Amino acid sequence: MMLLVTVSAAHTLLCMLLGAIGHATMKLPLLTVNFVYVMCGFSLHAVHMLGHQRGFNRSWWHSHFVGHHVLAYPSVKPVADKYVSNTADPHQLNTWCYAAATVASLAILQVLFQWSVAERVYLLVVMTLLLWAQSVAHEQFHLTHSSWNRFAWFREMRRLHLLHHTGDKQRNFGIPDLLFDACLGTLV
Repeated sequence: MMLLVTVSAAHTLLCMLLGAIGHATMKLPLLTVNFVYVMCGFSLHAVHMLGHQRGFNRSWWHSHFVGHHVLAYPSVKPVADKYVSNTADPHQLNTWCYAAATVASLAILQVLFQWSVAERVYLLVVMTLLLWAQSVAHEQFHLTHSSWNRFAWFREMRRLHLLHHTGDKQRNFGIPDLLFDACLGTLV
């Protein structure tokens, strides 16, 4: 559990650093990036959870759940020597859903905070980088011989993510931050 706290704290500190850069260059309030990270992080978590619900959108469920969790990384073989792309998703529907959730979160926050164009661009770049980092971490979780294996925090995060690929697949939705799983009771 201490490793999970460390990972969440690392994300928070990274957001604070990015917030300090935004504050120094554009006079953004210091915790803006943290707030945006929480809002976007929650929306990404919700999108991941929805992608596991068969009744929500059948074609998306097939693309996300069946493609990644059944065909590419089933319970019996959740890792591979080379990352297996989601072949059941030729139109990258899953990627578009995550991107749309990020943009929608920023749009809602824009209405609330009325950021300038420069501030919106900065926050979009920050969220894009965080989404990219999430994607890279997810890929590393599924590699048999990940170069990140030397880090204890990574081994623990991978263990928790691979638990997501077993059983009912309704737990541990966060990648790589399990903050929302802890808050919503979906952390194993």
